[in-house]
Amino acid sequence: MTASEGTWDPAMAWLRLGSGAPLVLLPGLSAHHRAPQGFDRKAQLGAMKPYAAHREVWSVNRPVGLLAGTTIADLARDYAEAIRERFDAPVDVMGTSTGGSIALQLAADHPDVVRRLV
Repeated sequence: MTASEGTWDPAMAWLRLGSGAPLVLLPGLSAHHRAPQGFDRKAQLGAMKPYAAHREVWSVNRPVGLLAGTTIADLARDYAEAIRERFDAPVDVMGTSTGGSIALQLAADHPDVVRRLV
């Protein structure tokens, strides 16, 4: 299985693995907003691999250049816009740690982009 990476608008780095129905992963806070590198990349791919056996797993980081005062609702809006741009239908979303808080806000404020939430 080969991983790929890139950037969604608005400047959200992603790491993708697998094929099938999409699963969007919202990770917890990190010191950076780029795609994971080195050990972080290996750990992220290891966490994605079980889901990637049957799914196209997208781990999507927060946008680069967040302003002071950015809220969870602001981040949920950014993710909603990116999901609408990338996918033709609602997707399954899984969030961990702070990503879980963003995922809950995403489902509450933008239910049109979330099929299932974990």
